[in-house]
Amino acid sequence: MSKKLLCGLLTLLIITSFVSAFVAPAVQNPVVTQDENNPVADTENLLYGDANGDGVIDQLDIDFLIAYIFDNGDAPSPLLLGDADESGTINIADVVFLINLLKLEEPEDALGPEIELLNPEDGYSIKTSKDSKEIDFEFIVSDESDIAVCKLIIDGDVEKEKTNVEKDVLQIFSLDLDRGTYYWRIACEDVHGNNAESEVRELKITKKETTQIYNEPAPQPNNEDNDFSFVYEQEEVIFLGAGNEKPFLGLEFDLHIFLFIILTILILFMLVLIIIFSRD
Repeated sequence: MSKKLLCGLLTLLIITSFVSAFVAPAVQNPVVTQDENNPVADTENLLYGDANGDGVIDQLDIDFLIAYIFDNGDAPSPLLLGDADESGTINIADVVFLINLLKLEEPEDALGPEIELLNPEDGYSIKTSKDSKEIDFEFIVSDESDIAVCKLIIDGDVEKEKTNVEKDVLQIFSLDLDRGTYYWRIACEDVHGNNAESEVRELKITKKETTQIYNEPAPQPNNEDNDFSFVYEQEEVIFLGAGNEKPFLGLEFDLHIFLFIILTILILFMLVLIIIFSRD
């Protein structure tokens, strides 16, 4: 029986109380009496509320009474069976009485929530160059009932908690922790007071060693090792350089001697030209 149906039945009970004086008692509020057609041999052993006479009070009796009162259904036999509240009449009040008796509203949950830890994994270790590190503790909780509260417990102390937790949805507790080793778990409680705890996991936060890198200056060229030479290419290569003596056609020349010879040849060539032109 849903809550909407229960509200509808209660509304009908209020309406019935106003119209009962104008409706035939035999239909809406039949008076429970004994007659020749509906005898009751032993009222002491009657199960009041067992409207269908099957020996059990359940949802079927509620349906039977509703059909009898509002839809001209079969009457209980004997009629006293339909008088659940033993008021002497059969009406909507007997239906409400049976609903409360059977507690057909949502049954109370007797089991604790189920908690699934996601991250960090057990034995998780992380390094940080700072004094502390923010850690996200992730989990999912499931239950038949609503979850009243969940708590993050680290080393036996409640560090954070959240109320009215949504079921079957990723939940996260974020917390800054100093470097060290920790043991953590999640504990949850549903609206009926049922408690449950997850397994315990280990977490380590250690110091990150920093390495300083120094850039060494690039090696500078040693001028003393440099050999500045000039290369002149002809049929044969002539290596001439300051302080260097290289073979040229099998002979060795100093630069100054070489220049002196070139200059002498030029002077002689000029003299020959002068003599030739002077004769003309």
